[in-house]
Amino acid sequence: MTGRIEGEARAAVIRAQAQARYLGQGFIGCEHLLFGLAGADDSIGSTLRGHGVTPDSVGREIQVLIYGRTATATTLGDLDRDALAAIGIDLDVVRARLDDAFGPGSLDRPARRPRRARFTRRDGRRAPSGHLPITRQARSCLDRAASIAATADPAAAPDSAALVKALLRSPASALRAVLAGLDVSLPRLAAEIEQLG
Repeated sequence: MTGRIEGEARAAVIRAQAQARYLGQGFIGCEHLLFGLAGADDSIGSTLRGHGVTPDSVGREIQVLIYGRTATATTLGDLDRDALAAIGIDLDVVRARLDDAFGPGSLDRPARRPRRARFTRRDGRRAPSGHLPITRQARSCLDRAASIAATADPAAAPDSAALVKALLRSPASALRAVLAGLDVSLPRLAAEIEQLG
């Protein structure tokens, strides 16, 4: 699929594939394409990062989708602290004693590591290492990006602007969940992207 696109859009798809592999997922989805576009070295990437859509923040939100909020929560929250204080236990004193006895950070849970992909073909053999399959929704976004680029010039290949416009019009739930997790106003972001051209 990356043969039909060029420049930053092609680089975004390559970054999306690398992120999907890093997370142990056997596919490229719209959320991975957003990750790739957030790292773009052009006005689209700058606009996304200006709205808080950075590669790091998108990567964290994808992990939240995979593992839930517990993957990022490593310390006791304020409610836990208040509940313990109500029965006479000072969490700071307990933490200090545990740190003295077992070393700093002994009460913190380590973050879970991403699982390895278990993508296999029907005959039971591991899928070939190469390009990851693209989900139906992500493929639809790539096709829509090609249509958007063709409206200006029928011979033009989709660029990062066409790809992000197609993504923001996508009904993909994972993509929308990532943007919602980042508190991004989809209409405002889409309007700003449209002004770029």
